[in-house]
Amino acid sequence: MAKLKRKSNNNSGNLLQFIIGTIGITLFAIAIIGIKNECRDLQKYIDIRETKKSRLKNEIVLLESRIKDLTRPDRISKIVGDKFEMYAPAPESLIVVLKDNS
Repeated sequence: MAKLKRKSNNNSGNLLQFIIGTIGITLFAIAIIGIKNECRDLQKYIDIRETKKSRLKNEIVLLESRIKDLTRPDRISKIVGDKFEMYAPAPESLIVVLKDNS
């Protein structure tokens, strides 16, 4: 009979180890799944930010080309002539006289 009690004691110890091990593995698996989900969410966030960054870079290039287009000298002189009726004067002839200081 004593031998039967030892097996019962040993079985309850094994059962306790099994339950603790199963709970530990389950908690570890849940933690891994949570971390993976967090990584996916962060990757989506990074992708959205990179898309926004490239869109903003494209907008900057577009605005810079628009600035260059608007500040061209021929366009400015046309606007000045149409709105303010100002025109560039005709170039004057310049006569340079050199005197001998001797």
